[in-house]
Amino acid sequence: GGALYDTVVDPEALLSYRAASLATIFAAYVLSLHLVRTGSGGLSYRPLGRPGLLFTGALAGAGSALAVVWGPSLGHWQSSGTIAAALGGRLRAGRCEVVYATGIARDRVVRFARDCDGHALGAARWFGASDTAPLTAYLFASDAQKRQLTGASRTSIAKPWRREIYLTAGAYPHPVLGHEVAHVVAGDWARGPLRVGGALGGWLPDPGLIEGVAVAAAPPEGDLRAAEWAKAMKDIGVLPPLRDLFALAFLGKHSATAYTAAGAFVGHVHERFGAEAIRRWYGGEPLPRITGRSWSALESGWHAALDTLPLTDAAREQARAHFDRPGVLGRRCPHRVDRAVERAGALFGAGDAVAARQAYREALGFDAGHEGALLGEARCVEQSAGAAAGEGRLRALGEDARLPLGVREAALERLGDLALRRGEADVAARRYRLARARAVDEDRLRTLDVKEHYAAQPVARAALVALLVGRAEAAGPDQAEALDRIGRWRALVPGDGMPDYLLGRQHAGNESWALAAERLDEALAKPPALPRVVAEAWRLRLLVACAQDDAAGARRAYEQYRRQPTASAARVEAARQLLERCTWPAGAPR
Repeated sequence: GGALYDTVVDPEALLSYRAASLATIFAAYVLSLHLVRTGSGGLSYRPLGRPGLLFTGALAGAGSALAVVWGPSLGHWQSSGTIAAALGGRLRAGRCEVVYATGIARDRVVRFARDCDGHALGAARWFGASDTAPLTAYLFASDAQKRQLTGASRTSIAKPWRREIYLTAGAYPHPVLGHEVAHVVAGDWARGPLRVGGALGGWLPDPGLIEGVAVAAAPPEGDLRAAEWAKAMKDIGVLPPLRDLFALAFLGKHSATAYTAAGAFVGHVHERFGAEAIRRWYGGEPLPRITGRSWSALESGWHAALDTLPLTDAAREQARAHFDRPGVLGRRCPHRVDRAVERAGALFGAGDAVAARQAYREALGFDAGHEGALLGEARCVEQSAGAAAGEGRLRALGEDARLPLGVREAALERLGDLALRRGEADVAARRYRLARARAVDEDRLRTLDVKEHYAAQPVARAALVALLVGRAEAAGPDQAEALDRIGRWRALVPGDGMPDYLLGRQHAGNESWALAAERLDEALAKPPALPRVVAEAWRLRLLVACAQDDAAGARRAYEQYRRQPTASAARVEAARQLLERCTWPAGAPR
């Protein structure tokens, strides 16, 4: 409902909503009993001689009317006005007006608004336009608040026909802001009441085109571009045919597979035929007519372009783990599985490993290959039955060729972590090398590099165990202990930039931008020995400079980052777009 209409239902208010609905139906039923058709074709009131029924119907009708009037306070429906009143804050920067929860710090909202403005201009330019009309972003303080006011907690929403997006506040830069803004900007060229791409003048939405355009127009995420992931999918035989991507069959595919493949093809069309072709296609004109090529020829040309892309075997293995899975319609009881995993995570975080394991096992009863449930259940064994039992469970996961690669790699890394905690440097390093051999994610590779490199250095190892692994008796890492040990490491080994990098990363995560800039600058003045850490330090320095509105610092950091040999093309492109957004002139927030 929240995605299509202005009226939503707070899930916690479903009981009263259903009661109000039944009252409406009953009142309408009683009214229909008292109406008869006249000879002229009209309607006339007919007394039945049952005043009790008439009174009850009138009472139900009055209750229904009151439920409509009090809808926002009851959680039955909301409008943009009632949501804005509940949130309370309002700020505008350039093309973006942000309606935000007053509990969010204003400086965070300013950064969000400026980034939103940059995303809007960037998306417009991707479509070949010089500018776009203003849009409104509703920014909620938490998923719970968003759920209460829109009916959807974790799902971000874009309403192109209203030029609105609905997001929960997140880290800077917001991870899905560009995607949702692209949906709204794309509506500039769409037809129909919803302003989305599709046939029959926009009345029949094309989900593959809608999501594919948003993926292609937004900055890339992760270490591979959409085209590279599509190449990997093609190589392992799971790339969906175009007839399934740009049709309702899109909804039956695994979301990561469908979104990425559609985005890769839309990006190919943009590169091969230009922005005008995308605008016309999104406006409802058939793509074969625009390009002069049949769908079959377009698909063949796309596949040929994919074949020219270089790709590592590790990327193919990662694609097998990420994309070779059924969509939500092909999973068994997917919502029950997801609820069980969520409940298990909460129980484990609260220290109840026994109950958490039962919840994980419930999820595995429906989805035996669920990565999160398998690894979570192993952690529960470790906590409830001891490290030896947990290690046995992890070893079994790591050696089971039937399981997804991601599960096996994570099991190997966790085995390395247990050895690191025991001070077995050689064992830990060997396990980290095995896990790294097939990894492609830069964050994971960098973490493995760091743990392996410092496994034999006691002071550094103690800090990394506190930061990344945690004590045997704890459910996870201890940030307070980690910061204390990193400070000790920094004092004892002043020539190593790694402690400063770790502190800078922590400060950036906490949005303490001045401290983050200071520590990262110190780290880069005595660069750590690991190339991936140096590259990430420059990327973080760019992000921190943008957060501080330091255009010169951002340009300097970007120039250094793009020269780093370990920085992937996708990450460099995302960094370039971040630099553009934070250095474009924007109206002063007001």
